[in-house]
Amino acid sequence: MANYPPETYAAALTRQAVTMGNPETIRYFYGSSPLRWPPSGGFAGTRPMVVSFNRSPAR
Repeated sequence: MANYPPETYAAALTRQAVTMGNPETIRYFYGSSPLRWPPSGGFAGTRPMVVSFNRSPAR
């Protein structure tokens, strides 16, 4: 799922559900954004989330 600025993740989820059906899981990409939990205010509800992020390993 991807949000298009200035769209929120909740709005993107609604858009995705209308066009492709209700997803069973959500994949959230942190990219280089600051890590915080839950991402974007818990927009996924009770759906399981797969979280991806782009970070260098700790040394």
